[in-house]
Amino acid sequence: AGDCGLAITMYGRAVELGEDNDHIHYALGESYLKMRDFALAQRHFERALYLNPDRMDAWFGLAETYERLGDYEMAIKTLKKAMDETALAGADVHFTLSYYYSKLDSTKKSTVEMENGLLMDPENVQARRYLAQVYLKTDAPWMAVFTLQEGFRYKKDVDALHVDLGQIYFDQKRYDEALEEFMTAWKLGNSQGRVGAENVGNIWYNAGDEQQANTVYKRILEKN
Repeated sequence: AGDCGLAITMYGRAVELGEDNDHIHYALGESYLKMRDFALAQRHFERALYLNPDRMDAWFGLAETYERLGDYEMAIKTLKKAMDETALAGADVHFTLSYYYSKLDSTKKSTVEMENGLLMDPENVQARRYLAQVYLKTDAPWMAVFTLQEGFRYKKDVDALHVDLGQIYFDQKRYDEALEEFMTAWKLGNSQGRVGAENVGNIWYNAGDEQQANTVYKRILEKN
């Protein structure tokens, strides 16, 4: 109900009565984290992990505690320790590490962790799209294209992948290829595909090629 103070009181009473288990300490850690009492949040997350090292949400809670304090180095060390101590550390650990490294402007390490995460969870479209953007920022558009195209094999959110590919081709002034990607996304029901296709038409219209532009506009209306 949002009453973290009362929750802390009740969980604390349970501990006094001898219920010293990882669930209660994790819940206390979460409650103290919401109350911004980071010292006590850290203590209870650590206790939860002492009782159950396989409790991944406690590892993430402890890392978030350090994140809230702005100590990304300790947040990183926490998740690396999780990978050493439990086999349950999965792709989300790598994705979170990628985020922490990005906050430290460690682009190379951030990229490596995102790649490692995708090796474990290749169907994660959001992570794939994020990695493609990282490649673009590091002047590796060919890797961005490859990363997005690899996502098609998993048949998840392919409309978004086509939009991203279209935007890359558009920025490279490869308008014919951009148009096909945008149109594919539009046919799949993604309105951003229509916007992208219209932008291609506008490029040709502004360049004086009204016939080509009108052909594009007609294709958009007919979803052809």
